[in-house]
Amino acid sequence: MQQALAPYIVTLWNGREPEDAPDDVKQLLRERGRTRDQSNILVFVLDSQGKYVHSFDAMTDRHPAPIHEVKKRMPSYFVQELNKAGKELGVPVSTSATPRTITPCLPTAKDPGVRIYVTLGENRLNHFMVPIVEAVSIEEKEQKALRYSAETRKIDASVLERWLAQMYPAAVMDGHGGMNKLTGTLTYTAAGENETHRYAVLRGNVRFELDNQTKITYQGPFDLVLRYSKTSDELESVWGTMTTKIPRADMKGKTVEMVSMNVAIEAIPKAK
Repeated sequence: MQQALAPYIVTLWNGREPEDAPDDVKQLLRERGRTRDQSNILVFVLDSQGKYVHSFDAMTDRHPAPIHEVKKRMPSYFVQELNKAGKELGVPVSTSATPRTITPCLPTAKDPGVRIYVTLGENRLNHFMVPIVEAVSIEEKEQKALRYSAETRKIDASVLERWLAQMYPAAVMDGHGGMNKLTGTLTYTAAGENETHRYAVLRGNVRFELDNQTKITYQGPFDLVLRYSKTSDELESVWGTMTTKIPRADMKGKTVEMVSMNVAIEAIPKAK
């Protein structure tokens, strides 16, 4: 799909009601709005003058469908629909819809950083089923807090707020995708060494509160393994996990199910 999208400038608007949209988006929704058999994710293709060319349902042409079937069909269907617009616009037509997995990197390859992988389990509506991967730099404050020490010490979870803030369920419709609170105390403990490296672990329970209307709250164990060279106390590499269950509520705010969330963390290899 990336190849097919290359000739286009891509913009996005999302919201609860069409009336909340900017005027130009609102006009498109009024004139070319979705039909009953479409999902609530629509793609509009405009020419360089902003004139309507084509539109389609981003979740395939037959909705609803089992999520595993949607995911199988989506790449080829999306490219097929873009090509319809491309023929009218005279832009290159893509012939490949083979999915490619590209993990995100930091802008500067020599900067230290981590990748955070978030996956959610099965749920009644099969929401949130696509894994999310975020790349986050390791900044000076975090480097300082995670320096090697043979002494056991306590670290406030807020020191790693930039990492922990990525551990949330996507598509929470009534919030901004942020956190109101992140609280917890983590325990740093040296964990031995081998011929080339020293190790430590950082463990503790972290409590999250989202910024949405119902203030979704969840908590879970957060565990990191930290690696250091024998000649420096600077963090060299890191791996970690966090597991929890996210409460999902109905329109009245009543919890109707608990959805599992699993997080994995790994250091981004530095460019040499």
